[in-house]
Amino acid sequence: MSKIFVRIFILILTVTITLVNCKSGREQLPSTDQIMVEARPVLEKEFVTTIHTSGTLQSSAATKLSFKIGGIVEKILVRESETVTKGQTLAELKMTEINAQVEHAKTAHEKAVRDYDRAKKLYDGSAASLQQKQDAESGLQIAVSNLAIAEFNKRYAQITAPENGKILKKLVEENELVEAGYPALVFGSTDKNWIIKAYLTDQDIIRVHYGDTARVRFDAWPEKIFKAVISEISEAAEANSGLFKVELRLVGKPSRFISGLVAQVNIFSSSQQRCLFVPISALVKADSDSGNVFTVHNDIAKSVPVKIIALYKNEIAVYGALQKGDRVITAGAPYLKDGDRVKVAPTEIAKMEVGQ
Repeated sequence: MSKIFVRIFILILTVTITLVNCKSGREQLPSTDQIMVEARPVLEKEFVTTIHTSGTLQSSAATKLSFKIGGIVEKILVRESETVTKGQTLAELKMTEINAQVEHAKTAHEKAVRDYDRAKKLYDGSAASLQQKQDAESGLQIAVSNLAIAEFNKRYAQITAPENGKILKKLVEENELVEAGYPALVFGSTDKNWIIKAYLTDQDIIRVHYGDTARVRFDAWPEKIFKAVISEISEAAEANSGLFKVELRLVGKPSRFISGLVAQVNIFSSSQQRCLFVPISALVKADSDSGNVFTVHNDIAKSVPVKIIALYKNEIAVYGALQKGDRVITAGAPYLKDGDRVKVAPTEIAKMEVGQ
């Protein structure tokens, strides 16, 4: 019990000494004393919004190629990333069933021709009715259509390159059964532009416009900076992410274009606005996009909350309860509290900026 009592006594004594020191400190610094600080005026400048995002490089003419009809894949004649020319055969189906369908259609067509010739001769000799002749004529027309469909399907039982380009992805393998219209290859044209697909938040999408410029950097070419312009802006958010898609047309091709490369994008909004700038040293209690600065009025420091828009070198673009020409405290700001009396030391920088 004696040890506990001693500890409690020491604790009380320590607190008492601390309070006495604090009180004596306040008595030594009367409220009339002023704290020496430095201040600079709030400036108003043109503000260009820069939006940072990332995206992926894609061909503007990326196309999924598929077979017209279903069947078993016999040959895939290209590899991924292979360059191909217009009209080159890329893949084929097994033709056994397709050829049989064509032969069946040819046989039906030949029979329809014979039936029509016979019915016409009989009708000309008054041995057949007009209806019999018309039925034979209709049967011939149907046979002609069926033969044309079978030959068309045979012709499109293979995939050919629609233009010069590159195979971006192979989606099926040989001997695989595919349905009609199922994508087999992803093709990218080398004759078209390359684009970057990126996504923006609702706060950023309203600040971009068609034709806004951008700077793009790829991890594959870290020493190069490419130019781009916004070519497409989505009018609706993506259902899953709630973000808005934008497309940027790349000005100039990378030395080796590969679909899917990750790009770091800085978009420069064309809608400029005037904005207030304060020195970065004036900002205190910064948290995310918020902070405080101290202004000086009649030698009294006042804490003013601000919203941070962007950082430029040694200045911050802000908005809040500030006006052009207000003086914000730079040196000494972290040690102040709202309502402190201050004395602003003259500086050459402050004199120059006031003169502006």
